[in-house]
Amino acid sequence: MRTLAMLKRVLQEMLRDKRTLAMMFIAPLLILTLMYFLFQSNNNQTADLAVRNVDSTLIKAIDNDNLKIHHISSDDSAKQLIRDHDYAAVMTQKGNKLTLTLQNSNQTKSSIIKKSLQAGQIKLKTQTSVTALKTQKEAIQKLQQQLA
Repeated sequence: MRTLAMLKRVLQEMLRDKRTLAMMFIAPLLILTLMYFLFQSNNNQTADLAVRNVDSTLIKAIDNDNLKIHHISSDDSAKQLIRDHDYAAVMTQKGNKLTLTLQNSNQTKSSIIKKSLQAGQIKLKTQTSVTALKTQKEAIQKLQQQLA
């Protein structure tokens, strides 16, 4: 009985106190609004990627709406190109070695470039796997025909 009476008394005091009611209802709404604006993603952001001597198949594989690719031919260093033209990254290729230099002033742009490169490399690997499987399938079919 005592606990019910105490509970009733505490609830009545809370309902009479307008500041407590305001904190119970308005503060969570304010916090949720701030969280919405904090975690709202901006999908309209694009990153500028400068490429020099990079294989055209890789460029086609990484090309998407969030990435602007600029073909360059100057022999300036990657750091100098980033400073002069405000590129988010510069990618160069020497033989089979790809070198990516990131500006890293905006982490969103850097992550766009990294994810695009990873997706492009996966796409190229799957294409080469499909091509290899097709040639193997044709070779197996020829062997089956010869055995028959």
